[in-house]
Amino acid sequence: MARYTDANSKMRTIGRYSSEDEAARAVNAAIRRAGLEGKRNINAVDATTGALVPRERTKRTDRSAVVTPDAGRAPTEPTSKFWGVRWDAQNRRWRGDYKDADGKSRTIGLFDTQELAAQAYNAAVRALPSDVQARRKTNPVVDGQLVPKPSRKRPRADAPAARRTSAHASPVPQTSDKKPCANCGGRPCDGVEFERFASSGKRHKTCTTCKADRTVRKAAAQLRLLVNPPKS
Repeated sequence: MARYTDANSKMRTIGRYSSEDEAARAVNAAIRRAGLEGKRNINAVDATTGALVPRERTKRTDRSAVVTPDAGRAPTEPTSKFWGVRWDAQNRRWRGDYKDADGKSRTIGLFDTQELAAQAYNAAVRALPSDVQARRKTNPVVDGQLVPKPSRKRPRADAPAARRTSAHASPVPQTSDKKPCANCGGRPCDGVEFERFASSGKRHKTCTTCKADRTVRKAAAQLRLLVNPPKS
């Protein structure tokens, strides 16, 4: 099948041909008829013999050669310790990026170490106008050595205690002086539970001691009814 893209960027089908040579010549003729010669790629023809010249195949990048990663990078380190530097996982090298005066991201290049990428980033930022430099962060240099940016990770000693140790951890019972037991009026114990009044259905707080006493009294009343049934 022979096809080409017209002036409106729409794909047009020319037809089907028995050989690749006939299809290629049909594409050339269709492009010339549409006046798109020079705007579309056509198949080259040898001026001497009139034969079609096959196009050169694009060679894929050979990825068999393994690039040695930076020895100073930890295997689990996802980012760099310098501004404007990040690890390029595909090329296995450090990439330097910066934002120009218009705020667009620009790539400086790939480097073997993050220190080289950080130095290139500093140089690119210093080449910007002075007012833009004031809005960009640079890597400080002390005694000829780059100073890493401060880590965002909070030390464990300063980290606040987790509210819950686990999603399945049982809640810690809490006592309250403001809401005493609805039955005895005393301070709620660790076994505070919520129950509902049979009459109103409202929830109230009661301690396990009162609940156990009420259960015993209820069982005793039922036993008395069985032993001494009411007289009809």
